[in-house]
Amino acid sequence: MREQGAPLPPLQRLARAYGVLSSYRDGFRELRKPADESIIAVLQALGAPVRGFDDIEQALEECLQARWRRALQPVVVSWLDMPFSFRARLPRNQAEAPLECALELEDGETRSWAAAAGESRVERAAQVRGEAYRVLRIAPDFGVPAGYHTLHVKAGRQTWSARVLRAPRIAPALERTWGVFLPLYALRSEQSLGAGDLGDLVGLLDWVYGLGGGLAGILPLLAAFPRNPSPYTPVSRLFWNEFYLDLRRLPEWRSCPAARAYLESAEVRSAVDRACPARHVDFEAVAAVRRKALELLAGALSGERLRQYGQALENDPALRRYAAFRARVEQESGGACHDGGGRCDPRLYHGYAQWALRRQLRGIAETARAKGAGLYLDLPLGVHPQGFDRLEHPELFAAGVTGGAPPDRFFSKGQNWGFAPLNPLAQRESGHRYFIDCIRTQMQYAGVLRIDHAMGLHRQYWIPPGGDADRGAYVRCPADELYAVLCLEACRRGAAIVGEDLGTVPHYIRGRMRSHGLQRMYVAQFELNSDAANALPAPARDAVASINTHDTPTFASFWNGDDIREQQALGLLAARHAEEAAERRRKLKGAACRYFQQPQNAAAQAILEDCLHELGVSQAACVVVNLEDLWAERMPQNTPGADRERPNWSRSAQRSFEQFSKDPAILRVLAKLDRSRKSKGAA
Repeated sequence: MREQGAPLPPLQRLARAYGVLSSYRDGFRELRKPADESIIAVLQALGAPVRGFDDIEQALEECLQARWRRALQPVVVSWLDMPFSFRARLPRNQAEAPLECALELEDGETRSWAAAAGESRVERAAQVRGEAYRVLRIAPDFGVPAGYHTLHVKAGRQTWSARVLRAPRIAPALERTWGVFLPLYALRSEQSLGAGDLGDLVGLLDWVYGLGGGLAGILPLLAAFPRNPSPYTPVSRLFWNEFYLDLRRLPEWRSCPAARAYLESAEVRSAVDRACPARHVDFEAVAAVRRKALELLAGALSGERLRQYGQALENDPALRRYAAFRARVEQESGGACHDGGGRCDPRLYHGYAQWALRRQLRGIAETARAKGAGLYLDLPLGVHPQGFDRLEHPELFAAGVTGGAPPDRFFSKGQNWGFAPLNPLAQRESGHRYFIDCIRTQMQYAGVLRIDHAMGLHRQYWIPPGGDADRGAYVRCPADELYAVLCLEACRRGAAIVGEDLGTVPHYIRGRMRSHGLQRMYVAQFELNSDAANALPAPARDAVASINTHDTPTFASFWNGDDIREQQALGLLAARHAEEAAERRRKLKGAACRYFQQPQNAAAQAILEDCLHELGVSQAACVVVNLEDLWAERMPQNTPGADRERPNWSRSAQRSFEQFSKDPAILRVLAKLDRSRKSKGAA
């Protein structure tokens, strides 16, 4: 054991310099120290010049020298509630001379000034490898507006530049409301063709608003390969999934009888019914049908619509590259990433589909925001390893490692999510341009945006190639800079941000979220406990409260212990941990029954209604109801860690929109929730 005050070993010092944690606590609160080989693999993925133990000392020396020879950090965060200033690190002779500074504002204006010499601006002095340095604090004599700016500092013949994030410190708050959740593919109606679409989403939003609610939550709608429908491994976080286009609302629908005849034919309806048996969405089969119709509609573009589409393509090089990427993947895969089209140029198809979908989303979002919080969208943590974003920005992604999570009481062997994580060092060098684009893509339409795995703003768990999920290491992320982007974009759009803070999350992260106005998540299934006097603790004012999430069992399944048996059967939970979980569940069920004054054998639905009422009268900013809980669904939408063993992300809702939207029992529960949200004593 290292004595207190003794210097760290070289590998730990190098790890710290690159932001790699040499120890952490897992979900069981057990201290874990990644193997040296794991740390070296993670350092390599970060770009450290280290191939083995013999390179560590040299790599550490290079890292130290590079840090001090760079006057400016690549990114400077400046909060609007404080005057703008920045730090510069310079050799003593340069620090004692006047500096030429210039700030290129986001709107194109450039403001220049000279920072006078003098010790008054020196924050501290340092001696690095025999050379004297000064850390300066420099501030202009003018105000700096919010935005993304570029800073230049010149000393002698050298000039350094940095991206400035001048941002509000706090994102907009979510006003007191309630809403519902259901994956869009699961939302079926009489008009649906195998799965729900944006037309069904409009109907759901109108229904919720009519009942007094304010938002509708869905899973990510981002672009995906039809054979890989998981919404959390999208092809891109910058483009959308044309699978959800409402074809009948496209203007071309009226002028294209061929598309109407095809889509409304008995042959197509019969084919979809065969391909999508009850409770299952065959994404590949449905996408093939939708694509043929959409290709016909694309071919019907004419007049003003054709001119507008051409203008959109001309003004959006990224859209052209995305369409070309999808076309190339279809050609190279021999159909493996294809959805059955081929009747028109795939570049035209994908370009038209994105353009049309953006316009539909914009119309839905504008209408929804006028009536309430609107769309509750979800930004995934990662992207498909062979997707567009990684090809478009290869320098931003860490090679060789995959993102995941360490062992916890739900996944005692840890989790490997399979995607390539973003390299935080490369992100900083780029000025976070990709992250900004991802947030803007969502914020164009979201009234509320959920950030998947909000701990990823602070640190991410990387798993070395070929290693088990419990052999990873955490890598720090530039949290201040990412919060600045979130707050700036949210304030510009008037949207609220929700941070998914479930699982193994250090307490300090929730404090940071709160300081920047991010709403936290409160999940009743995680909060229920065996204390009969307080079996369901009240959620905080800054919480979005729900009974469960898309990654957890439905309430009926939870109440009956289906999830514990399922995890054990899949080998995701060791027998000892499963027994402990079953005993905890038995105790909390008994406590919940006593707390809500229900009989010990109370049905799940009775407890569910009590929980919803408790959340409704609480101070929580928002309560989100999983619609499937209202008819006691037992099958989950997703069983994490079992993508091969279970048909995740493809289950259709047991009830259609027409059925549940008129169900007296469901309407009664939601009316009670609406009253509790609006009760005088609640706030």
